[in-house]
Amino acid sequence: MNFYDFAFIFIFVPLVWLGARLVRLRSQAAQYLWLIAASLIFYSTWQSGAVGVLIGSVAGNYGLGRLLSRTGGRSWLIAGVGANLAVLAYFKYSLFFTANLVWLVDLTPYARVTLPLGISFFTFQQISYLVDSWRAKTPPHSFLSYVLFITFFPHLVAGPIVLQGDVLRQLERRRALLQGPRHLALGLGLFAIGLAKKILVADSFSVFASALFGKAAAAPLSTAEAWQAAVAYGFQIYFDFSGYSDMAIGLAYMLGLRLPFNFNSPYRSLDIADFWRRWHMSLSRFLKHYLYFSLGGNRKGAVRTLINLMIVMILGGLWHGAAWTFVLWGAVHGTLLVVHHGWRRLGFRMPDGLVGRTASWALTFVAVMAAWIPFRAADVQTSFALWRSMAGFGSLGLGHWPLSFLVLAGAAMAICLALPNSQRIVFAPAPLTLPWAAPVRWKALVAGGLAVAALAAEWQMHTPPDFIYFNF
Repeated sequence: MNFYDFAFIFIFVPLVWLGARLVRLRSQAAQYLWLIAASLIFYSTWQSGAVGVLIGSVAGNYGLGRLLSRTGGRSWLIAGVGANLAVLAYFKYSLFFTANLVWLVDLTPYARVTLPLGISFFTFQQISYLVDSWRAKTPPHSFLSYVLFITFFPHLVAGPIVLQGDVLRQLERRRALLQGPRHLALGLGLFAIGLAKKILVADSFSVFASALFGKAAAAPLSTAEAWQAAVAYGFQIYFDFSGYSDMAIGLAYMLGLRLPFNFNSPYRSLDIADFWRRWHMSLSRFLKHYLYFSLGGNRKGAVRTLINLMIVMILGGLWHGAAWTFVLWGAVHGTLLVVHHGWRRLGFRMPDGLVGRTASWALTFVAVMAAWIPFRAADVQTSFALWRSMAGFGSLGLGHWPLSFLVLAGAAMAICLALPNSQRIVFAPAPLTLPWAAPVRWKALVAGGLAVAALAAEWQMHTPPDFIYFNF
């Protein structure tokens, strides 16, 4: 099941929501067991064989986390983090590493293993759990709370990367997961906005992105086509992943759980550091607190700070996928961050005022769009070929810009720059003051209209593409 499947929206979610309300009348533990069972059923519809990997990972990390809370042994922490990384490396990177060894020393190719869906996300969550248990920062919690924290189906497959501080404290409250009309209305509103982002916007851009990147893998593109490819994919991945995040957070809120937001209008950023404070915020937070700080952060001098930034971004790129293109993407963003920090350390600033802010925004936007190239390209060679075309070394001229692409790109840009983001639409006070336009009511009407439009668009599509981050 996928979040946009009719069976998920009209059968699975209503049954889970209603069942959670009914079993709550018996006990909180029964409600947690119901949601854990629903989450495992949801996961098994994707990969029934990977359920054992998920359960084994959850049980092992819970036991080790309790041990770390009691003893604080550093050797146990190293063993636990190493074990999690070893499992992730086996499933996600074994083929990548052996393929490169085959190329270097002519070894026998390694057999492909099936990648458990969401393993990158639930592995990072459990590593953070072990580290916080060792630091004595994990709140008291039961086994059921921990299992639900990891397996909860809204965030299990593609995030946000939820930390124990986000969820365990909520689950340990005596009145946790109480679902009221407000939770249902606002959660549905956020889910509907995410559905509209995915079906109406992201999937529309995917047609252009797939065609252009497919063409680029076979022959060089013109300058105009290369920029169209970058912009198409830049908008596709934003609306696809932010749409998924909105749907996940909305589903959780319907069930009474508040998950952290994952996006904060990243295409309004005025510099690359600001972009990473707004883009995939749960990953940025994890990398900052559990990798960057562990490397020393900015406490060991300017040069070490820049080295740490580069290491974090390269590893962050590799986390997304076992390919040199992701390493290149991470290295590009690491380089941009190093240049940004160096620029600021030297005392340079963009001019104040509208002109300076516009120039800062335009420079950041162009850099981010160009940096998406290796994230989507078939290989490193195609990435550099596209960059050469974008720099003007392809066939020059204005080229052909399809009207449908221009209209779609203009609409997407207006949404990103002019409209409030999803969390402000749903959770900010209503701007309407009419008697009938109570905050929850008008938001439900807006979200309902978006949901109807998205479902109508989905009805016309044979098979909508999977969410991009399902691949990671």
